[in-house]
Amino acid sequence: MQKNKSISDDLIFFCLISVLFLTNYGSTVYAQDARELVYQNRLQANLVKTGYSKVKMKTCKYHVKNKKIRCIEKPRVKVFESIYKNYSDIGKNGKQDQKAINIILSPKSEKGIGMLNYSYQSDDKDDDSWMYFSSLGKVRRITSSNKIQNEPASGSLFGSEFSSEDISGTPIDDYEYKILKSIQYKGNHTWVIEQTPKPQRLRKSHYSKTVFWLDQTKKIIPKWVTYNRQGKPFKLFTKDRWKQIDGVWIAEVGSVRNLITRRKTTIITLQEHLNIPVDNENYFTQRVLTDGVFQNRLFNKMHQLFH
Repeated sequence: MQKNKSISDDLIFFCLISVLFLTNYGSTVYAQDARELVYQNRLQANLVKTGYSKVKMKTCKYHVKNKKIRCIEKPRVKVFESIYKNYSDIGKNGKQDQKAINIILSPKSEKGIGMLNYSYQSDDKDDDSWMYFSSLGKVRRITSSNKIQNEPASGSLFGSEFSSEDISGTPIDDYEYKILKSIQYKGNHTWVIEQTPKPQRLRKSHYSKTVFWLDQTKKIIPKWVTYNRQGKPFKLFTKDRWKQIDGVWIAEVGSVRNLITRRKTTIITLQEHLNIPVDNENYFTQRVLTDGVFQNRLFNKMHQLFH
């Protein structure tokens, strides 16, 4: 299979449209109550056993003029498809066992490059990823955090503003939660909720805290902001054009703006299918990363389900 030039620090975006779930009991909520609310809403992930998605990701430098955000350079565009499967329900820590494969469709120079990801329910295991690096001519294992040195992992996802920390699942009890206030956001009643990492998690995080906007009716999070270790707003995330699939709210458009570097990444969902047959475990093997014929055969079988 033809591979492109070295992509060293680039990673393939995993689970682009994953949604964080939070809810509330009222205007005054104790920390333990807020923790339970986070857990109860994470349980909604149990509605999804398998999934397939096809997405387009665009990244560029931007500026803001007349309250409109515009690229000031030609965006880098990538299209890729993903298949994932859950092997457990959500545990008491809000995590579950999951496997996923992501394959680039375009640009042509990168077609067929992929990343394999395993997520674990256990608190003692960080997510694992394997990716083919053309510069090395072999598959390399990547972790979502530097557990040995107890510090945040580095690297962006295909040169985007998403990091592995942005899309990796973490145990609920690694954080403290607090409801700050109730406000209107795009005509909907929302709670503003603060999530602060505990000392052990903070040592492995780039963020000193995260603030969420939670839709009180749909229980979705259309907006959140992460703060860097100096306490300054770092990244602004938004999700729009929501729809329900099998009772699960999915955003068709998502974006992240780096408020410091003035770069943004926009994600557009082209296809999304939930709870489809994924019985062949060969999807989630390292052979898919290195054997182009094997990869094409597997994914062509998946494509036949949608025609």
